[in-house]
Amino acid sequence: MKIPVQAQVIKKLYDNSFDDLRIKYGLTMNEIMFLLYLDKNKANNTASEIVENLVTTKSHISKSIDSLAKRNIIIRIQDELDKKIIRLYISDTANDLLYDLRTREEIINRTITKGIPKDDLENFNRVLEQMKKNVYDLINKF
Repeated sequence: MKIPVQAQVIKKLYDNSFDDLRIKYGLTMNEIMFLLYLDKNKANNTASEIVENLVTTKSHISKSIDSLAKRNIIIRIQDELDKKIIRLYISDTANDLLYDLRTREEIINRTITKGIPKDDLENFNRVLEQMKKNVYDLINKF
């Protein structure tokens, strides 16, 4: 089965597609993924939720939070109901950056799915979700 190799190649090409924006804004790929996630997941915006959903480490997210907060790209706001929870939001000062990231991601997604019927993409997404669940099940066995 070639899926792991193909997935790695697609991921590498996807990451490389952001190289000019990484340089322009002085961001790491982890920070770009963090910002794109935060842009799409306004409700699941705590550090622990981001770690879980991006399947990354606490240290990567912590570094990204610190770096982006220092640059006023994200802001931290204490949850109104539970004072122990800190919610993360993209700052209004990052509108140009966010526009560039959204635009690039849209171009990449449109390009890599070109020529693939909508039904096939929906099936593919279901297969990927099942594979992700299966991998989680496998990890939990060890």
